[in-house]
Amino acid sequence: MTNLSTPFSFDIDFNASTPSNLCTTLSYASTETSTKPSNVFTIPSNASSSTSKADKINMSNGTTLEQIIIVDFRQWYQHGFEIVIYAYGIPILTVFNIIMYSFMIFVFFKNGMNSKSHLCLIAIAICDSIGPLFPSIMWVYFFAIRNHLYYLPYEWCRVYHYMTEVLPKIFTTASFYTTVLLAAQRYICVGHPFKADRLCSKTIITYCICGLFGLSLLMKGIFFVHYDYFGITVPAFVEENATMEACAVRAPEWIKMTFFEYLAIVQTLEMFIFNVIPSTVLLIFEILLVIALKKSTAARKKMSTNAKMRKENQLTYSTIAITSLSLLQGLFTIFSMSFDFLYLMFGVETINNNDIRSISTASSMSYIVLTPSNFIITCCLSSEFRNNVKAIFTSSSAKVNRPKDTSKAVSISTASTSGSTVSMSDKSNISYS
Repeated sequence: MTNLSTPFSFDIDFNASTPSNLCTTLSYASTETSTKPSNVFTIPSNASSSTSKADKINMSNGTTLEQIIIVDFRQWYQHGFEIVIYAYGIPILTVFNIIMYSFMIFVFFKNGMNSKSHLCLIAIAICDSIGPLFPSIMWVYFFAIRNHLYYLPYEWCRVYHYMTEVLPKIFTTASFYTTVLLAAQRYICVGHPFKADRLCSKTIITYCICGLFGLSLLMKGIFFVHYDYFGITVPAFVEENATMEACAVRAPEWIKMTFFEYLAIVQTLEMFIFNVIPSTVLLIFEILLVIALKKSTAARKKMSTNAKMRKENQLTYSTIAITSLSLLQGLFTIFSMSFDFLYLMFGVETINNNDIRSISTASSMSYIVLTPSNFIITCCLSSEFRNNVKAIFTSSSAKVNRPKDTSKAVSISTASTSGSTVSMSDKSNISYS
């Protein structure tokens, strides 16, 4: 999702007394493509009274500078396609995902598909449905309805940050952590089946899911106090010589370091704690699960029927496919965040700062595109899910076209039951671990 902490900042001169230079300088900066954020902006002297002293830098010539971030959509999304994706692409896919996941959860509950693996899938579906909903509301309102393509108004500063950065990250992080839990749970069921009931009971899995969401909420809670918001006077672009109060952010009062130093620490911890470490753990469980599946397949051929082995393997294959796509998304997120990491920690600027926004947009789009994969994989690889979906539509049509002759109805029902691809004896042998 949109990350306000991408290092695009301005140095502000707090000793200037006329706001006229601000409009000229900002107008020039909006078309500037230099990769060095060296533009100096002058603002009225009365703004210095609300400025955090921790971010002020005293120059040798007496000028006081501050590192801030101004939310300027023209500067962030200068290629244009980002606006189209955020205004239309992601919101449409979000609605589509909500419909699909709601139907999937409905099928699970209606047919008693509440195993340990299904509980993880339900939790992932809920997080992946709610997470993109918050930023989609903001993007549709600003980019599609209002066609607001320049500075973010100051009164929307906090709401926009919460809706596009904080709340989505809570749910996406919980979804990723639950995916790791799904891989770990499935590995224990396949590789250590005799310990599965003790280590991966429904109660334990439920507690783990709730705990992971609480952990995500706790660790991402710092982003609610991540910035100090304030307004800065900029050109309004609605009429000549008009101005507006734009949203600008800086380090909060309790941070006793410069803004870039603070962002460097936050970005580094975020990349490693929320992406690198979980992706590494997920990769390890992915490899262990594939190895355990090969061993268990050979053993189960001697101990159980092919029908039962096929049912067990379908759920395992679904888990491998879902976790593989989540791992791919995690690696792409690490790739997009690495540019911020290199710039903030070591001063290495590999690409234009504004192009980082475009990469972040591609990362957000890939997350939304890969989100329906959980539903598609479940539908394609789970014959149980497909049969339950067919049963829903078949039963509804059967109620409409009910035969008039009762005896014929009984014989037809008996014939269809006996000719079913999955008999009642087969269903009793299905394991949903």
